[in-house]
Amino acid sequence: MNKSLLMLGLSVFVLSGCGQGAADDGVGAEYVAEVEAWRVERLTKLRAEDGYLNLAGLYWLQNESNSFGSGADVDVQFPASTPENIGRFDFTPDGIVMTVTDGVEVTVDGQPIKSILKHDDTTESPVTATMGSMAWVVVNREGKTAIRLRDFEHPALNALPPIPSFEIDPAWRVEGQLIRFEE
Repeated sequence: MNKSLLMLGLSVFVLSGCGQGAADDGVGAEYVAEVEAWRVERLTKLRAEDGYLNLAGLYWLQNESNSFGSGADVDVQFPASTPENIGRFDFTPDGIVMTVTDGVEVTVDGQPIKSILKHDDTTESPVTATMGSMAWVVVNREGKTAIRLRDFEHPALNALPPIPSFEIDPAWRVEGQLIRFEE
């Protein structure tokens, strides 16, 4: 491998985790501000509605019919804060149908539902069901079906401390030239 490419890759890796605050020793104030803005944006994205910090579970559906809730006897075990038996996910020729147990309120687009065809996340209109602070969607990965559960009151959302990082230091700057590999 070309030594300059290795050094370039290494420097990108090292600089991608760069730090809390920075001295402006040979580094432009505009660059420092850009890095600091990136750090803030990174935390904002982690805490966003579609960020990683609110993920509460990924449950692969194993059967043609899968009960779900917090009960010990369900197929898909949701967190303890949910009802014991929320309902079922059933495979049909048209897709996954979610049926809600009587007495349990689940909404889609703010409207209570009892049964709905859940389009997965590979379609233009995936269906997101909600209950309290929880929301879930059907995901399809290489022909396998799962439920991705999010909790918008997940403790991790407010527990994440600032991400440690190195100060911006021009000594780590490596100049190089990227030479494309001929295909």
